[in-house]
Amino acid sequence: MSNSNTFQDTYEEAASVEHIRALIAEARGDGPDPISVADRLRQERWASENPDEVARLISNTRRRGSTDEMIPDRDWSKVADWRSRQTALRQLCKELSRPAPYYQIQTRDFTIVGIVHRFFVLIPPGLRTGALSAVGRFSTDPHLAREDAAAKIIRVFLEISGKHLDDYNYDLLNEALTLNYELQWEIRAVKSSYRELRSSYRYALRCNSPDLVDSDSDSS
Repeated sequence: MSNSNTFQDTYEEAASVEHIRALIAEARGDGPDPISVADRLRQERWASENPDEVARLISNTRRRGSTDEMIPDRDWSKVADWRSRQTALRQLCKELSRPAPYYQIQTRDFTIVGIVHRFFVLIPPGLRTGALSAVGRFSTDPHLAREDAAAKIIRVFLEISGKHLDDYNYDLLNEALTLNYELQWEIRAVKSSYRELRSSYRYALRCNSPDLVDSDSDSS
């Protein structure tokens, strides 16, 4: 691998982030984060030294991935605050003491939409951890496809680590869950009161008019 390609790869994520920021700015009518060269060199070195492992992980991930699923269109003009999934993934890897992610692109030619791209993303094995992999959905825009793959493996990371990303959307989710729990408790309380009231009513009927009440009616 030449030095020029290595340095070009070093800024792929930054270019992707800048591209999506431009999409949002253009849609709304109104500088990428730096990437460690050392991290990128470690990624490339691991991939070059372990080609069989990379091929195996990608093969397994391809079988688990969605078949020909496309990233849905979105209205960028409605985006208030955008955060790069790739940057979040790098920060998560650093927080959990895992190696930096390695991306590999797959390009296909779909009859209807034309050339599309998706990414396989791999987290190389650490000192005490195994490798992780995920596959994103297809998109005509490789930058969006790269972001989608990063989002997929972030979900894998969070599931196995038992952690979450603390942000405003997480606060909104917690508020919604709290409201749902409260409603569930209220529903259970109403059902319990209804069962008690129905039992009392049937008991009163038995006492006053036993011939009008079927002894098996409580089982309904």
